[in-house]
Amino acid sequence: VETIGKASASLLVLINDILDLAKIEAGKLELDPRPFQLAGLLKGVEAMFRSQAVRKGNSFSCRIDPAVTGNFIGDENRIRQILVNLAGNAMKFTSKGDIGIRVEKVREDERSMDLLFAVSDTGIGIPAERQRAIFEKFTQADGSTTRKYGGTGLGLAITSQLVSLMNSKIELASTPGQGSTFSFVISLEKTAQQTESTPAAAVAAERAGTSPGGGLARIVTRPVREEAAAGRKGLAALVVEDNPVNQRLASLLLAKAGCSADIAADGLQALEMLRDHRYDFVLMDVQMPNMDGHTATRRIREIEASAEKERYASLTGRSGRLYVVGLTAHARKEDEQQCYEAGMDDFLTKPIIKDKLMKLIDRMRLPAV
Repeated sequence: VETIGKASASLLVLINDILDLAKIEAGKLELDPRPFQLAGLLKGVEAMFRSQAVRKGNSFSCRIDPAVTGNFIGDENRIRQILVNLAGNAMKFTSKGDIGIRVEKVREDERSMDLLFAVSDTGIGIPAERQRAIFEKFTQADGSTTRKYGGTGLGLAITSQLVSLMNSKIELASTPGQGSTFSFVISLEKTAQQTESTPAAAVAAERAGTSPGGGLARIVTRPVREEAAAGRKGLAALVVEDNPVNQRLASLLLAKAGCSADIAADGLQALEMLRDHRYDFVLMDVQMPNMDGHTATRRIREIEASAEKERYASLTGRSGRLYVVGLTAHARKEDEQQCYEAGMDDFLTKPIIKDKLMKLIDRMRLPAV
């Protein structure tokens, strides 16, 4: 099962890379600038590589120039994708060495700040004659790289294109046997607004901090709060899903989180169960027979706004609305937006990933009932 899981994850990465590349080449990939927290973004990236770094005997650090303060407007997801691609390569080609991400202020005015992002490693390095080629599609440093390290040769090509969309260019400094540094400078609009990062980054941002003193401030890793995990226990969930395999998977994952779960096979059955039983939150599939997830969620919101609410055990007596999470195999930005427009509070792609589900439950901030 573990082998199947790893193979599936590798295939998913390849498919996503090819789709991104196709969008870029067709001119259909557009940036989605929104307010975000830079510290939270970097903390999330650091968390992704923490255990892998320990296994390989590497040190991994993220550092932000103390002069970089406040919140910014930019495409957080694409910036994260760039850093993950670069850090992933650094991790792949480094053993028992150092890997670091740093962010420094280059220029600032009243409206924007130019930031230097740099990802450095002490790995195998790249020969000078191959440094341009690695940014081409399906190309790596040499023919033995794929056999020894794996990969498709798409990551840097996509990264370069994404940086180009941000009106910048990736620079590379590398010495064989000593390591590499990939860097780029992008301009981000400043905002005084107190922002929340995207859900995955928001959880990480809560755990981010900086060290006192001069120089670059290191983001401090803190243990996961035990009260978050404890807060899951005893919660009741309604899983609205027509696929038996997905029903079983969701139920098992929720049980491991200490939650109880009932199953509804479509939106109509879900409404009946919400009327007869009390649930703390709902995992709502989007595509189902009889009544789909969008329609069912709109109906829930209509009931909450009417006197009919008192007839539903899951809706009556709440200080806030019932928390509904959209489930779908479609991961496009448009699909996520449709879920929010239908009245859903959050969004998960299928197949459900355990860690993402746990983080979602921890950040729900369920209202008192």
